[in-house]
Amino acid sequence: MKKALSILFLIGLLASGNIAYAQQEIDACKTFNKAKDYKRAIEAGELAVKKYPENLNVYLCLGETYYNVGELNLAYENAKKAESLTDNKEDLMYIYNLIGNILLRMGRLDDALLYSSKSLSLAKDLNNTDMQSAGLNIIANIYEKRKELDKALSYYEESLSLQVNEKVKAGIYNNIAIIYHYKGNYQNAIEYFQKAIEIEEKYGDYHGVSMKKLNLGFTFSKIKDYEKAEKYLSEGLEGVKKVGDKLWEATGYGYFGILYIIKGDKETAREYYNRAYNLFKSIGAEGNAQEVLNEIKKVSGNIAYAQQEIDACNTFNKAGDYKRAIEAGELAVKKYPENLNVYLCLGVTYYNVGELNLAYENAKKAESLTDNEKNLMYIYNLIGNILKRMGRLDDALLYFSRSLSLAKNLGDTDMQSTVLNNIATIYHERKELDKALSYYEESLSLQVNEKVKAGIYNNIAGIYSKKGDYQKVVQYYQKAIEIAEKYGDYHRVSMVKLNLGNTYRKMKDYENAEKYLSEGLEGVKKVGDKLWEATGNVYFGRLYKDKGDKKTAREYYNRAYNLFKSIGAEGNAQEVLNDIKKLDESN
Repeated sequence: MKKALSILFLIGLLASGNIAYAQQEIDACKTFNKAKDYKRAIEAGELAVKKYPENLNVYLCLGETYYNVGELNLAYENAKKAESLTDNKEDLMYIYNLIGNILLRMGRLDDALLYSSKSLSLAKDLNNTDMQSAGLNIIANIYEKRKELDKALSYYEESLSLQVNEKVKAGIYNNIAIIYHYKGNYQNAIEYFQKAIEIEEKYGDYHGVSMKKLNLGFTFSKIKDYEKAEKYLSEGLEGVKKVGDKLWEATGYGYFGILYIIKGDKETAREYYNRAYNLFKSIGAEGNAQEVLNEIKKVSGNIAYAQQEIDACNTFNKAGDYKRAIEAGELAVKKYPENLNVYLCLGVTYYNVGELNLAYENAKKAESLTDNEKNLMYIYNLIGNILKRMGRLDDALLYFSRSLSLAKNLGDTDMQSTVLNNIATIYHERKELDKALSYYEESLSLQVNEKVKAGIYNNIAGIYSKKGDYQKVVQYYQKAIEIAEKYGDYHRVSMVKLNLGNTYRKMKDYENAEKYLSEGLEGVKKVGDKLWEATGNVYFGRLYKDKGDKKTAREYYNRAYNLFKSIGAEGNAQEVLNDIKKLDESN
């Protein structure tokens, strides 16, 4: 549960940037950030982004500000954007340092070590001792998280030896205090925390004071000095809430949870842990959330813990971070082999990345673990989608029909719309276009969610494509893209762009075809969707066939075929073989 204060970022020293007035434009963001007025810093930064979307300093200021208030996903997004805008070593030294700190707070320790080491290497090349100290401090933080305390202490001491700035030293003193806390030397820990607080107060950094008071209060909890523990925890929590620092607010709740455990009040402890867990999850601090779950397990037992354990899988899946969703799900399976939600999350995740055999295996396991109608309604729909992608259309129709029947029994119109849409796609594939269109229209009539409607518009466009009415096709695809972009669903945007590009191919508008196919393929590859990556390769194959470049067409078809085969999409693979056969016959 310990959190170590990260060192100061020196973003004002960046070498590159746009013209002078652009640099002055973002001074408001930096000034408010330095003054700890994070709300106004964010407002100024977001305004500057709109005016100067290619200025890395804008994104770096926003990245640091979001980091300071604990909005880690937004901090990471802005820092990575800054990284993409420069190849200047000095710029990158600071940017890597920021990304390392963000990843550390997210609990992504290996990634944090990679970026911190990059920053340290550049700092040595540039002979920048301040940033060497900063890099060493982050690396020490990482080893602290890994419970390699002596190694962490060694890095902190090396960092301290290079640091001449008293204000920055306060953070290192804080971190050394935490090491002593872990070692059980609470008196030394208290001494170092108090020294850090004294420096922060001297410089009027009451945000820093508040964070260190939380650490100090936690240490007093350990020696059962409850009066001082409650005093410092209350003061610290009030201080970090005032500046809107959600990460440290969550940390404070966690510390209060531990205090009440020590006092024997499990009910109050559970309340604080739940606040901490929910807040950590909301800001993307997965590593911290996992630590709180470990404490909840001790208080609540495995049943409640099991449900929260798989939240990581669901959260990563929803965010499109499928690799980490799978890692979390596979870990949860080992711990809770009879929990159907674990298998359902893995089934959905493997489906999203096109690993259809694994998706089917997990979905069928979930089916075997329940007789609840609502659960089965969702599971049958998932299995139907998996089977449809595998090309097993009769089996898919059977499962969709089961799901639809349960949705009607339960009066669930959203699921009725969803399943009707899926049934329509089967008739679509079977070339029964009027029947498919009828199901799509019935699905659309039941759907009130605009974002979901985007998918149905996409499918209706596909019907018109088969009918050869390409102007209507373009109209429906563009409508679907517009809605998906509105809601930030760039995975769907990419899929629809692939379809739109293929439509322009049919219209022999090769310039637009290549544009949308390239954008779409890049997008689905970013999220690891192998099924749509293979589909994009098919579309490119057809484009080059139409342009008369059979060699390039065959290369794309081969990529598509191999990818479809690797994920068990046999029906799609067979279609590619048909395309290859037609290509060969045209010689």
